[in-house]
Amino acid sequence: TRRGSKLPRCGKNQVSRESQSALNEKNSKKNFIRLVESNFSQDDLFITLKYKGNPPGSTQLKKDFQNFIRRLKYNCKKEGLPEPVYMAVSHDSTARPHHHIILNKYSWDFIKSLWNKGSVHISNLEYDSEYGYMQVSKYIMNEKNNNTFSKRWCSSQNLKKPKVVYKEIKRLNIYQRVEAPKGYRLIDVEITDNVFTGTYQYVRCVKIQT
Repeated sequence: TRRGSKLPRCGKNQVSRESQSALNEKNSKKNFIRLVESNFSQDDLFITLKYKGNPPGSTQLKKDFQNFIRRLKYNCKKEGLPEPVYMAVSHDSTARPHHHIILNKYSWDFIKSLWNKGSVHISNLEYDSEYGYMQVSKYIMNEKNNNTFSKRWCSSQNLKKPKVVYKEIKRLNIYQRVEAPKGYRLIDVEITDNVFTGTYQYVRCVKIQT
C-alpha cells in the first residue's frame, strides 16, 4: 500500500456488528430460558398452532397470533379463568409456518376452540431432570426465523422477573470451580471472552425438584 493511501475500514466495523449481533442473540436466548424457568411448571402447556392450506405471509402470521391472544384473553375473562401467562415464538421461514407457545394451564379443548387456521398440538411442558426447561426452550428458539416480530420472541406482560446474581471475580480465578447455591443443581459453566463485555463466567443452575 502506498504511503498516504487509506485502508478499508469496513472490516473491523463488520466484525463489531457481527459480534454485537451474536451477543444480542445469545442474551435473548438466555433471557428466554430464565423466564420459562421462573414462570412455568410441568402442569403448564406447550402448544403448537399450525396452518392448513396455503401458508400465510409474515404480516398475516403476526396478525393471526395477535388475534389468537385477543380471543384467549377475552374468553378467559368471560369464563372467569386465570389471566393468560405466555411466551411465544412464531416461525415463518419454513414451508410450514407455525406458532410455538408456552402457556399456563387451561383445558386443551378450550385452547383448541380458539384456533381455526389449522391443527393444534398440545402437551404438558416437559421438565428434564438434568436440564430443567432449557431443552424445550432451546428447541423453540433455535428454529430458523425471519424475525416476524420486532424480536425473536414475545410474551405477556405479567411474567415474574427472574433473579439474576452477578458476582465480580478476579481474572486469575475465572477458571475456578464454582458451587451451586443451596437448593440448586449446577448444570454447566460457560467462560466467554467478548469484545464488548470482556471475559465472564456464566453459571447455569436449576432448582432441585422436591
